[in-house]
Amino acid sequence: MTVALYLRVSTKDKDQDPQNQLLQLQAFCDSKGWQVAQIYEDRESAKAGKQREAYRRLFKDAAKPDRKWDLLLFWSLDRFS
Repeated sequence: MTVALYLRVSTKDKDQDPQNQLLQLQAFCDSKGWQVAQIYEDRESAKAGKQREAYRRLFKDAAKPDRKWDLLLFWSLDRFS
């Protein structure tokens, strides 16, 4: 299975690091034998909504019939939405 990862940290909390999310998601994929095909990362408040660049690109890529991944993973729902 090929997966895409979505990482987001809020710009309000300067101490946040998307690497924490990445390490946990990557470990989960490794445990399942899944290959990470794409990583989308935003450093924006959720209030930015659809203005988040990686978020927009993710949906654009997901709509492609020849996308390079089968499943999207994110660390927590509040990081995605």
